[in-house]
Amino acid sequence: MLFLLMAVGALALPVNAWSGEHAAVYKSLGDDLLRRGNAEAAIEHYQKAAALDPASTALYFNLAVAHYTGRDIPRATAALEKLVSLDPGDAEAQYNLACLYLYQRNTDAARRHFERAKTCCELKKDSFLGGLAVKNLEFINELGRLDPSAQGLFFLLLRNGLPPLSTQDR
Repeated sequence: MLFLLMAVGALALPVNAWSGEHAAVYKSLGDDLLRRGNAEAAIEHYQKAAALDPASTALYFNLAVAHYTGRDIPRATAALEKLVSLDPGDAEAQYNLACLYLYQRNTDAARRHFERAKTCCELKKDSFLGGLAVKNLEFINELGRLDPSAQGLFFLLLRNGLPPLSTQDR
């Protein structure tokens, strides 16, 4: 019986290594498709990779970018939420998540993630992204002082001119 358990345990290592290698291949294919502008096909490859390697933060970042490119903001948000659940210290993911929440008019969630991005940047001495987070927090505070019709106009302009996510190659 003990021998059988040891044999099963020995088989698990190559299977896990195999899964990781295949996940990397799917991610690489997804990256190439995304660079070529085929977000829909990239998403399919990223989802296959995620099934094999559900702890890959780089994978969820690129999946979020692919969903965002296809203007599927809720799924982009979900991918970044998964990423920050795996790595709460990822300032860029926190910042991008805040931007997506702001785009969806969820200023409370946007504020929370801009605060987290700011804190992450302070810990990592990243003054650029941290400075952007501070400016966005100031902006959200100012936005709260506007009357609802002015807020509505702002969000309409934001939707029509959707800014790109920060998309360093991961």
